[in-house]
Amino acid sequence: MSARAAFSTGAAQGILGEAIALQLASDQGEFSIVVPDIRAKEVQLECAEKNVKEKGLGWKAFYVTGNVSVEQNVKERSRQVRRRI
Repeated sequence: MSARAAFSTGAAQGILGEAIALQLASDQGEFSIVVPDIRAKEVQLECAEKNVKEKGLGWKAFYVTGNVSVEQNVKERSRQVRRRI
């Protein structure tokens, strides 16, 4: 079985992105939860990652920085995630 990852974008700003990540963490399933956002939000990303890990059922959770509106950024982050999971 191949590893799966769920990207919950914008988890460092507002509540929707983090709420989605938290819901994914509490659902049954076997995947990693990735919370991507811009580097300027790194402190908030660390907090979101911690919250997801606490809420989760043992799934991997980690954050990556980057701008998801830039295609090259998305490709680079996807490669980074594949290496980690």
